[in-house]
Amino acid sequence: MDLVVFFLASVAAIASAVALVVQRNPFISALALLGNLVSLAALMLLLEAQFVAAAQVRSEEHTSELQSH
Repeated sequence: MDLVVFFLASVAAIASAVALVVQRNPFISALALLGNLVSLAALMLLLEAQFVAAAQVRSEEHTSELQSH
């Protein structure tokens, strides 16, 4: 089960990172950034690094707050 989640989160992280760089639309790039942060947080949880995962999610919340202003 962990291996499946690891591969799914890895593929999602790589795909969202590529989408972040390739997209010309800033809104789509912001969504790709959020997807990247969530998938990296999932990988950190698999590594049992709860603090890093929580910090990753917190930075995601801060990023979305900055974009809404």
